[in-house]
Amino acid sequence: MPERNDFVQEESLRFRFANTGTLEELYEVVEGLGSLQTPGREYSVDEIRTRVEMVISGEKPIEVITRYAGLRSVIERLAEEEKQRRLDLGTYEAYSDRPDDETVAMERLDENSVQVSEIGNAGDFEELKEVLELMKVFRTSRGLFSSQDVIKAIELVRAGKEKITIIPRTYGLRQKVINLLEDK
Repeated sequence: MPERNDFVQEESLRFRFANTGTLEELYEVVEGLGSLQTPGREYSVDEIRTRVEMVISGEKPIEVITRYAGLRSVIERLAEEEKQRRLDLGTYEAYSDRPDDETVAMERLDENSVQVSEIGNAGDFEELKEVLELMKVFRTSRGLFSSQDVIKAIELVRAGKEKITIIPRTYGLRQKVINLLEDK
């Protein structure tokens, strides 16, 4: 039979998890614990992040997340919000406007005609936008994105509505955005 302290600890975590508004806040709660110790198992923050990403991408069902302290239902809610945020940004893999293989092949010449150094040479956000518009398609380790999606992400970062981490590192773009933000 579980001890009262176990029950109190679980209810305390349930409250803390339920009051998180974003996945990052949830991860911060778990990081503060060091790991999530459930009656059956211990989960590291990295393992929780990996499982959540697999749920968001559709790779795994929500059942890979423990029910302990209401974590599964909280992640279910936050994952849906994250999917919607990614859809709004055009960075969710299931996004229907993603270029198909034929379009990518046809536009490959456009992408290759833009020198990577042109991103680094952009003197301001307007010049950077012009370079990105020429690219049409932007390849990252997470997949293909239209240049408009990348431009929208940059605008959200500039407005303070998103963190810099949504900007891909590909071609030194994230560092360029950081440098331009510092020059403001």
